[in-house]
Amino acid sequence: IRLVSTVFDMDPVRSARDLKLRPHIHLPEFDGSLYIDNRVVLSEPPERVVEKYFPSSGICLARHSYRDSVMDEFLRTARADRDDHDRIFEQLKHYLVSCPDVLDEKPYWGGILLRDHQNDKLREMLSLWLAHVLRYSRRDQLSANYAFKRAGLSPDVMEIDNYGSWFHTWLEESERRTENADALSN
Repeated sequence: IRLVSTVFDMDPVRSARDLKLRPHIHLPEFDGSLYIDNRVVLSEPPERVVEKYFPSSGICLARHSYRDSVMDEFLRTARADRDDHDRIFEQLKHYLVSCPDVLDEKPYWGGILLRDHQNDKLREMLSLWLAHVLRYSRRDQLSANYAFKRAGLSPDVMEIDNYGSWFHTWLEESERRTENADALSN
């Protein structure tokens, strides 16, 4: 466990995205890393996941299992008030003008990422991805496809459901609250 300082004192979400999207900076002594969202629970040792999915492209992640397009994700993010609407729609406008085809693609899910820290092309892509998360919506699913396209990188894809697979489960918000309450009462 490492204690890290936040990049933005008033924005813990974007501070966490810096850790998520720049593993090669924060963990330079490691050749690769497995990121799991705080709502993902591994049911298998991480070594098994790395063994099965270590990417040849530099990164392996799953597609979003319940959104059909990046545009769907933009609209859902706005409807659910998951971020500032001005940022969301400015980002959407940017993509409509500069790379509209990514809006029709199936989005990626950022809950589990396996990264090769030594891959230069991946580091470039992650830098672009983080720039969009910092400039626009903090919801990284909105910018992942764009960053992959602009960087010319095709990720390896885990064919898993976001809610559960042979190696993970996904805690629903109500389950997470119950677990947190149980932990506080013990």
